[in-house]
Amino acid sequence: MNDLKQFLSESKTFAGVTFSGLYTMEDDVFFKIYDHYLRTGENLLDAYSKCYHLFDEDNYDGFNMNNDGHEINDDDYAYICSCISKVRSLQLFDADKISNIRNTVKVRRDNYKRRLAYLDGKRRRDASSYIAKKEIRDAVFELYGRKCLCCNATTNLSIDHVIPVCDGGMDNISNLQPLCCRCNSKKGSNHTDFRP
Repeated sequence: MNDLKQFLSESKTFAGVTFSGLYTMEDDVFFKIYDHYLRTGENLLDAYSKCYHLFDEDNYDGFNMNNDGHEINDDDYAYICSCISKVRSLQLFDADKISNIRNTVKVRRDNYKRRLAYLDGKRRRDASSYIAKKEIRDAVFELYGRKCLCCNATTNLSIDHVIPVCDGGMDNISNLQPLCCRCNSKKGSNHTDFRP
């Protein structure tokens, strides 16, 4: 009895007598998971719960596989794959369904990464367009002189974001400084501020 009590208390998804999700668990599934716990000490109740929701077409916990637009980040992907791997050995779900879900989750994770890369590229493109404007360049050069603030060169000048846009730097005059191309390249993504 104490083993059963311990088994249930270790789960985050088990609430009293019923699971805190809108699903039922077949007796044979419960006993497979409990038997596994008694043999190995590994509690798979939460992993089963996550997988059940993934395989349920009307699940409510944010990973609905029927929603083509849903993206999954790396942490969610790792967690889902871990849950699938854990319950796979107990054969609690159809192997083809597990394979389809794993593929869908991977596609959603890849879509998320592509969107992040696109947004990062867009921020960089927008920043380049901003500092390429004649009025912006003229304003920065007027503020700091037409010279590199690092080495005082007066040729091959560029406009540098003190805090790079990839680190949340803004496109405004207060975040810009004139540097020659060589010093700008050496600075890279550091937050070095050469302004007086």
